[in-house]
Parts: sequence; C-alpha cells; structure tokens
Amino acid sequence: MTGTTTIYLKPGAGRAKAVPARRGKRRRPAHVEAGRAAWRYRVELTPFGIALVLWTVAVQVSRHPDRVWLVVLTIAILVVLVRARASRLGLNRRSHRCYAAAVIVMAAGWTTAVAVMGSTRHAFAIHLVLTGLLAVPWWRWRAIRAKVAVELIGMAATQRRRAINRAAGLVRDWEAVALAAKIPGSRLQTIKADAYSMTLTVVLRHGSTADDLTGNLRRLESALDAGPRSARVEEDRSHARKVRIRVMVADPHTKPVTFPGPSMTSQTDPIDLGPYEDGTPALLRVHHTLIAGMSDSGKSGGLNVIIHNLVAAGWALAGADLKYGLELGPWTETFIATAMTPQQAVNLLQGVVTVMDVRGAQLKRQGKRKWTATPEGPYFGIPIDELAALTKVSDVRTREQATLLLEDIAARGRALGVFLIIATQYPLADVVSSILRGQCGNKLVYALERSKHVDVVLGDGMSKTWRAHEIDDTRQGSFYLRARGAKTPKLARTYWLDDPQIAHAAARYAPDAAQLEPEAMEAFFTVLNALVPEPRIPLGKVVDGHVIDTPAADDSPAPEPAAIAILAALAQAGEGLTRTDLLAATGLSASTLYRHLADLRDAGLLTNRDRRWFSAPPTQAE
Repeated sequence: MTGTTTIYLKPGAGRAKAVPARRGKRRRPAHVEAGRAAWRYRVELTPFGIALVLWTVAVQVSRHPDRVWLVVLTIAILVVLVRARASRLGLNRRSHRCYAAAVIVMAAGWTTAVAVMGSTRHAFAIHLVLTGLLAVPWWRWRAIRAKVAVELIGMAATQRRRAINRAAGLVRDWEAVALAAKIPGSRLQTIKADAYSMTLTVVLRHGSTADDLTGNLRRLESALDAGPRSARVEEDRSHARKVRIRVMVADPHTKPVTFPGPSMTSQTDPIDLGPYEDGTPALLRVHHTLIAGMSDSGKSGGLNVIIHNLVAAGWALAGADLKYGLELGPWTETFIATAMTPQQAVNLLQGVVTVMDVRGAQLKRQGKRKWTATPEGPYFGIPIDELAALTKVSDVRTREQATLLLEDIAARGRALGVFLIIATQYPLADVVSSILRGQCGNKLVYALERSKHVDVVLGDGMSKTWRAHEIDDTRQGSFYLRARGAKTPKLARTYWLDDPQIAHAAARYAPDAAQLEPEAMEAFFTVLNALVPEPRIPLGKVVDGHVIDTPAADDSPAPEPAAIAILAALAQAGEGLTRTDLLAATGLSASTLYRHLADLRDAGLLTNRDRRWFSAPPTQAE
C-alpha cells in the first residue's frame, strides 16, 4: 500500500497516571469546582463567553438607544483581537480566516437585530442556538489541534504499522523524551514518516530556539532512542520556537546510487547530484562551485556528474587537471582545451579572462547586463582539479597570477556566462582565498578531516551544524550541499559513475561538443598561442591517443607600451592602485594587465601590498 495517510494521536493516550488517594480531604465548594472547571475548559467555552458579551451589549442598546456606539466598539475590539492573535488562535489557514470573518459578520448583524427588536426570550433562544452552531467548527479544530497529526508517506503495510507504533510511543512518552533531551515544556505538533526517516515538528517553550538542540544532538539521539549521528535539526522559518527534528530510521545510502543519466535539458536547468537522505534530489543550480573533500571522499565522482550534465546540456568547457590528467582525462575530447601543469593552467585562465573581456564588450554594445546562454554562445565552464596544485605551487609568480585570475573570474564571470567548478582536498585559507570562497555560491562538502576545514569552506562556526568532519569513511560520495535553496544541513550521496560510463559519455558527446562563439573562440586561442610557442596545439590536446604536454609560457619582458601605461598610471595617481583602478586607467585587457604586472614586479619596478600596486620604492600613502 502506498500514498499518504494522516492519523491523529492524542498525547498521553494509553499512559497510566498515578492519582494520589484522598485521605480525609474536605471537598471543595461547588462554586470553586465550577470555577476550576470553567478555567480548565476556557478555550472550549470561548464561543459562549463571546456570546454573553454580545447579548449584554445588545440588551443595553435596546434599553438605551443612544448607546448604539457600544455595538460598534464591541465588534471593533473583537476584530482587533482576532487579527492580533490569529496565529495563537490557530487561524493559519484560509478556511480558518474565512470562518472567523463569517462569525464576526453574523455576530455584528445579530447583535444589531437584537438591539433593534428587543431582548425577548425568543431572541435569547435563537442567540443560544446560533452560538452553538457557530461553535461546532471551533470545537472540531481545537480537538484536532490538541492531537498530534501523523502523516505516513509512501510505505508498505508492514512499514506503516511500524511507523504508527513508533509515532504512538513518541506521542505517549513525549514529556519524558523532552526532559531527557533538555527541552522541557516543548510540545510535539506533527510527525511525518516515510520509509527512511521520521520528521518531528516540535514547538519549544518561550525563549528556546533550534540552537539549543544543535549543540546537543548526541543527547537528543539518546532521548529519542535513535542511532548515533541519525538526528538532524532544522529551523522552521515560520516561527523561531518551532523546529523540525529528522530522525533516520533506515539509511538510503548504504549502497552506491547508480547514475540515471543527465538531468539537464537546457543550459540553465539545475543538476541532480544525487538523493538526499529523505529521497529528494540534491539540485545544483548555475553558479560558481567549490567542491571540498579529503582523499577518497568521492569528490571526483561529484565533479564527473557535474561535467557529464554540462557537456550534455551544451556548455563549452576548458579545464585544468593538475593530477597529471588522471581525473579529467576521459573528458578531454569534449573540452576546448585542457591544462596539465600549473603554468598551463595560468595560461588557460588568461584566455578565459580574455573571453570575459570579449563578452563584456559585446554586452555593452547590445545594452544588456547579463549573458544569455544560446547554442551559438553557450555558458563557459572551467573545471579545475586540484586547486592546491595551482595556488600552492612553489613558483611565486605562478601562484600569485593564478590567484589573481581566479578571483577576477569569480568576481566578474557570472554576469558574463563564465563559471568556475573547483575541486580541492586541501580546504585551507591559503589554498582557497576568502574572495574566491565568497564568490562561490555552490559549495559541496564531502568528508573532511577536521571541523576547522568545514569552517574554512562554509564560514566560521558552520561545522556545528554542517558536520562534514563526522561523515563516515565508509560512505564514499556522501556530501553536504550549501547553495541557493539548500540552506539546511541535509546529507546526500553522489550518483555513482564508473570509468566505462564516463568513457562512453565522452565518446558520445565529443563529436558535437559545444564551442564558444567565433569572436570569443578566436580571442581565447589567440591568447593561448601567444603564450605557448610553436607547435600551436591547444593545451593538453589529445593527438593520436596521447596527451601533448605543451611547454610553459614565454618569460620575455612585457611589451613597452603596456609597461609605460602601467607605470604612468601609478606615477600620476601618486599612491597605490588596485587592479580595478589600473584597468580603468590604462584601458588594457585584464589578461594583459595581469601578465605585465607580474613582469614589472619581477623586474623590481613594482611592488604589491594589501591588494594595491605601488611603484618601487612604494609610496607611503595607502
């Protein structure tokens, strides 16, 4: 049996209550017992309380017509109270609000009629009957709200029985569970159960938030009698006191999940990376992407899933594989160019910046602000694996050039249809700069060794809730996704792509692999051919089944006019200038400026401090 079923369980049902024996105690007076009962059932008696107030007002107005303002004042007070206490009264649905509006309209009309016709016994009887009829929906909703709604989603009969038994136990013993979890006074509101998890919606007492639970997950798991590292806590955006506690009762990631095929049907569609623990897809949208995970954590599998989707959707790709071509090698035939060494990667990034310059000029001519992907002008993806081999290389010039180029692409590339896909197993502050990290809207975090590595990727303190350092080593491919639409920590697992599948996909898409628009393509290879001596072969191009490793860039001095323009701009400014300032002052392209800045610094004519460039010796102003 499948589908969705909702049942209601009453808190405390089936629980034995100890009632102390009365030993010679005097019984309370009848009026005291009546008062206690009225207070205990004050919510259920609310309709009659309102009816009594309205009848009193109607009687006063019928006897004193000059007091008709009492009717208006009473109805106005009732409207204000209902609007101010709507959420507390449970008027969250449209049907509930319509009911409240209907009650107010009928109350105003009937009170006015009684005031005009007079307060007779017949009118009072009608008043009581109307009150009882209008109170029926109120009593019905209050009875449902007093119970815990249990929703059973897509389970077989045996699984449903087990889920109902687990839910009944939680509802029955919630008071004890809350005390053990250090959240006394909390109220269990709803339970959603599927084949893999049970999600509890809990309303905490005043002054408590989800932070009180995220720091005590191990205690919460013990209180719920759940397995270790099986509890997840999520905030409810509707109310600070409301939280969702998801408890995994079965692991959907015990076995690798086979890749079902690319999910992208257009260049802007999200990528289905794999299922979350609850079975929903982990969707990656178009943005700069940072993938972090220690060795053998499965991050290369995630990179392959992304590349497979991008190639199938018609993206143009140019990558840097700094692991000797072992990771991206099978995809080389679908790439425009592939770099295999740090210097080649720098040259390739300079070509990417040139493409950005060409597209920026084209957008300016067209009066547009953002690049629109088309088959003739596709999005341009730059997969890089491994980032540390580029930003931690021993050559200072190569390292600084690579960092500057990556930061520039991350800052300007999104509007120009150029996106970075970066993978690293060393998520350290000196490997992934803060600017680069901040511009990556998508972050995939696989298993990491320490909590501080999680904080480097996601931000300070994020390891308290995004516990990538606690992912089991045996769960290769498990990751957390933090991106637009994925702001809560949910563990997912990447689809499994084996080597034959990758080779088959690369061979299938290689003949029709996307290319850049002609103007950008020409500019891209013009820069590469200017930086790489003859023979002019694209970086890492596969020829007759062999990867041709092209030489490093020529270290000849910068052209004289560009050097003069840079030095003149710094001399005229009289103080340090940023890269953005130099681009505006010299009119050079970004790739040309970066190359000449490095040459002038090596020649001792410039220095770089605090992201500003100075003539040597540097000026005192900053």
